[in-house]
Amino acid sequence: MSGRVYGLRVIQFNVLSNPFEHVRPILYDYLCYDNTVTFQHERGHNMKLNKGVLFILLGASFVGFTPIFAKLGFSYGYSLGQINIVQMVISFFLLWSFTLIKRSSFKGLNMKNVLQIMSTGCFIGLTSIFYYGSMQYLPASLAIILMFQFVWIGIILEWIFSKVKPAPVTILSIILMLVGVFFA
Repeated sequence: MSGRVYGLRVIQFNVLSNPFEHVRPILYDYLCYDNTVTFQHERGHNMKLNKGVLFILLGASFVGFTPIFAKLGFSYGYSLGQINIVQMVISFFLLWSFTLIKRSSFKGLNMKNVLQIMSTGCFIGLTSIFYYGSMQYLPASLAIILMFQFVWIGIILEWIFSKVKPAPVTILSIILMLVGVFFA
């Protein structure tokens, strides 16, 4: 099986039999069976792409598109709650679709794990509420800068409460991050 992806022709990947063959997302064949995806450039050069790198790029692009949709929704008169509900419903269907397509196992999942997952989801939901709420009053660029302050704040809180001292490279990263925020 081969196809075109942005000027690249796929020459190698493994496809296992799957009862959900007809509902697979386009990128599913390229991402889910191997740790690397091999592409052949039109000039004949083989290029290997780590699956994790591809997922990071996809995630970053999705985070980059959220302010566009939120600002657009606010301009059409939708409320903060309506925008959050739409985001959660779309996320719900996408994540459960991937779970069913990959036939994930729930072995070893107990009530304690479910409660931990639900509490994590509550914090993610609160992040969305506060992020979209800040976009009602601030420019999207400032809202995303404020949202990503959790990185250095989390490292400091971990140092205070868990007594885990950050490594020197982590402290350097925090300093560079704060310099970047200052110039932003």
